[in-house]
Amino acid sequence: MLEQPLELASGEPMRMKVIVDGTVVVAYLNETIALSTRAYDQRAGALGLFVTEGSATFTGVTVTTIG
Repeated sequence: MLEQPLELASGEPMRMKVIVDGTVVVAYLNETIALSTRAYDQRAGALGLFVTEGSATFTGVTVTTIG
């Protein structure tokens, strides 16, 4: 199965963890749902957050480099 449904409750906080290793990007939502993709032409130190079809508040955002 390529798709996995995700129930989102309005106003309910969620935790997202994104790991980037070279061109591989893996995002975990509440440490249960994962999305993987490839990303090219990345800029070191750059981060972009956006929402389509709704709104969101991002709090407690941290960026950490491992290694």
